[in-house]
Amino acid sequence: MHVTDVPDPGRISRRPDGVVTILERPYTLQGSTIHRMELRLYAEGSPGRLYSIITAYLEMDGHSIETIYDEGHRGDTPLQDAARFLMSSVGPSGAILRARLALEAALDRPGKV
Repeated sequence: MHVTDVPDPGRISRRPDGVVTILERPYTLQGSTIHRMELRLYAEGSPGRLYSIITAYLEMDGHSIETIYDEGHRGDTPLQDAARFLMSSVGPSGAILRARLALEAALDRPGKV
């Protein structure tokens, strides 16, 4: 099952403008196996005033989820900056756990995914 945990899924209903792969081999965290993790960029607005929507996309335990990681006016390299921050400051486990909770919540309410 694929879950999109974004307030307005229409804003990300296209191919991302950029993707950075964070994990691409199995990683187990608190009983869940993550097979892939990406940060995805969806840009809106004009070139001089881009608004960035950055999502975390995870494939885990036979499901996938895409959830908001960050958004706003983030400059010229928002995706690379977010990936660098994630890897150097907080590590991927916080984003993984947040996505896992959102996925579990969605799976607990059938028909609302």
